[in-house]
Amino acid sequence: MIDYLVNILPDFNEQSPSTTEAVKLLQKSEESGVRTLIAAPDYRLSQDTVLPTEIKDRVEELNAVAKEHSLTIQVVSGQRVHLDDDLAKAYERGDILTLNDSQYMLIALGGETLHPRISDILYNLQLVGVRPILAHPERHKEIIEQPEMLYKLVKAGALAQLNASSFTGRVSGYTRKFSEQLIENRLVHFLMSSSLNSKSRSSDFLKAFHTLERQNDGSNAQFFEQNADRLIKDYNIYVDPPIRVKKKRYMGLF
Repeated sequence: MIDYLVNILPDFNEQSPSTTEAVKLLQKSEESGVRTLIAAPDYRLSQDTVLPTEIKDRVEELNAVAKEHSLTIQVVSGQRVHLDDDLAKAYERGDILTLNDSQYMLIALGGETLHPRISDILYNLQLVGVRPILAHPERHKEIIEQPEMLYKLVKAGALAQLNASSFTGRVSGYTRKFSEQLIENRLVHFLMSSSLNSKSRSSDFLKAFHTLERQNDGSNAQFFEQNADRLIKDYNIYVDPPIRVKKKRYMGLF
């Protein structure tokens, strides 16, 4: 199984875990069946100056530490990139990373409203060979209120990643129901997690897949597992035609 963590590289930024904490996170991930973990620290083009080579060096160091603790899990490099008008140019310059040097780039939606030029930014990324993956859209206020926006982005070629904690209901009941609807309507293509809390993260990850395995003959669980594996191998992932969401009333949200 494949997963990603925003904060896994030790002492990388203010939110980073210590080396001891990072090892615990790796242990929990391995116990939950994860064999490849993507290190995807946040990156803002207009604010951050970290080089891709620095991330890759830190990943190598963490893999060495994991080996010292007899762990078999493999950490690979990536970033969770925040939307910016110049992402396509920055990618062509080699300033930002895709996930495991694949065609897939994890995109943070940020804020409560979507970037006004999000469609153009994602389109320009695709023009330079990048497939954008929108990180946990089920938790974004504007998408919750207007799911048609996610439908249009996916219809235009974007992919989306659902958080395990959203699907298990740890976030909220309506987020769980909305997550179920996004799965049903083929608007999400990966099920992963990004929580730094090792205990809740591993339990949510396992619970989410165990639940999916009991539903629809396990086809959704298989869909997410296969796509994650194809992402790491830089293969084209499986995409079903998206379906428009019929808005439902979740605890008075809509």
